Formats: sequence, C-alpha cells, structure tokens
Amino acid sequence: MEIQTSRARVLTMRKLSPGELIVLIAGVLLIVVLLFVPWYEYDPGGATGGLVDPSSGVQSPNGFYGVVALILTLVMVFQIVLDRLTSVDLPSGLRVLWSLVHVIAGITVAVMLVIKFFTPEDYAIFGSGLPGVVLGLAVGYGGCYTILRKFSLGEQIVLFAGVLLIVDLLFFPWYDIHIGGAAPVFGQSSGVQSPNGFYGIVALILTLVMIVQIVLDKLTSIDLPSLRVQWLLVHTIAGITVAVMLVIKFFTSAAYGLTGYGAPLGVVLGLAVGCGGCYTTGRTYARLTG
Repeated sequence: MEIQTSRARVLTMRKLSPGELIVLIAGVLLIVVLLFVPWYEYDPGGATGGLVDPSSGVQSPNGFYGVVALILTLVMVFQIVLDRLTSVDLPSGLRVLWSLVHVIAGITVAVMLVIKFFTPEDYAIFGSGLPGVVLGLAVGYGGCYTILRKFSLGEQIVLFAGVLLIVDLLFFPWYDIHIGGAAPVFGQSSGVQSPNGFYGIVALILTLVMIVQIVLDKLTSIDLPSLRVQWLLVHTIAGITVAVMLVIKFFTSAAYGLTGYGAPLGVVLGLAVGCGGCYTTGRTYARLTG
C-alpha cells in the first residue's frame, strides 16, 4: 500500500507544470531563507560601532515587504500542494482564478523582495539576503510561466526588465546628493527626480507604454490588426529612447553627487528594454524579408 501511494505521488509530481514545479521548489526555499537566513546585520549604532544583531527577511529593516512576500509564497505553495498532491478537486472556474492569482502574487513577491533588499536603512549592513532575491525572482517567473509562453522572447525581456526598471526609477537611489556651504545638505534622489529628472520621467512613461501595449495585445480580447506593424515600430523607437535617456541621465548627472546603486542598475535595465524592443521588430523583419 505504501509503495502504491509513493508511486501515485511521483506520478502526481510529474503532472506538475514547469511553472508549478518552479514555484514549489523556489517557494519552499524562499520561505526558509526569509525566516532563518540573516538578510542584514542590524547596527543601530552606525556602521562603525554599536550592537550588531542579525535580521531575517521578515524583520526590520523593511520587514513589511518580507512579510508580504512570505504570505503570498505560502498561498502559492499551499494551493499547488492542495491541488496536485491531495484528493481535493478544484472547480474549473477556480483553476482560472488561481492562475491569475499566481501571476499577480508571483510578480508581487519578486518586486517586494527586490525593494526590500536594495532599500535598507543606513544602519543596516547587507547580510545573506541576495539568495532570497534570486528565489523571489524565480517564484515570480514560475507564477507567470504559463502566461509568458504567449509572449515572444523580445516581449518577455521588455516585461521583466521593464517592471524592474519601473521599480528602480521610482524607489532606488540614483544619486547621493551633497550640497556644501554653511549648512550642507545631504539626501538621495530617485531616477525620476533631479538632477536631470526629465530623462528618467521620459524613460518611465515609455516603459509603461510598452508594457501596457504588450499586456493588452496578448492577454485581452482587444484586437489591433491595423496597428500591429506600427506598434513594432513604436517598440523599437521607445526601447532605443529609453536606453538613450538613461545613459544620458547617468553620464550627465555625476557632478551633482555620488552615484547610487540604482543608477548603473537602471542603465543596464534600460539597455535590456531597448534590446527587447528591437528584438521582436528584427525577428519580424527577417521573417517578412526572408
């Protein structure tokens, strides 16, 4: 009886889609990393002194992001286990609903952990949280796996790099501002703020347009037959513009302050959006002329 049960579970595991398998494995590992791995060395006394206390992924700093990621990951893992490894039969309507939940939850998990890891307080020293970010991105990819198969490689690049770029532009520090004088001013600015915030805002708007168009075209019933060629051109121009805007912002703003980690990361993501925008157009042109 035990042998038959084990065989049945093995067969059930084989029925898991690649996306579900990614979520199940990466999700379980992520739960362990969030709860037991020190993400930061918590140093209230500052970087040069004070009592150092390790902080997990669900604790301060920014513990809220870790808690949200943990809850959503638990929901995703629990649903897969309940649906695939038990005798519970979910109605077909709920299956469609759960597919949507996995997409939204997966993206949220990835974004929450990226924000948590890259936006600690000044008194927090980086620990071993990077594997958690990688696992969070894996959970996001697994949650979106089924839907992503509907997109071309170029569209996938634009979606992933575009979402991360939006987070980078809005939340990550691009520059550490230091204005001297009798009363020196210190601060941080995001990618859409001064200096040269115009370039960041243009890149943000164009990235949003590209993402929204891809989602509307592939995941809704909206049909744009007469606009398809024009949208390929729009993606090419918008992608190149995003990359150029961020490169210009990066190299023309260095004199205003020290460069934060958001700036080089944003440039890399901007170049990825540009490559993704040009990739589909290039493949389509080669197919039409070949």
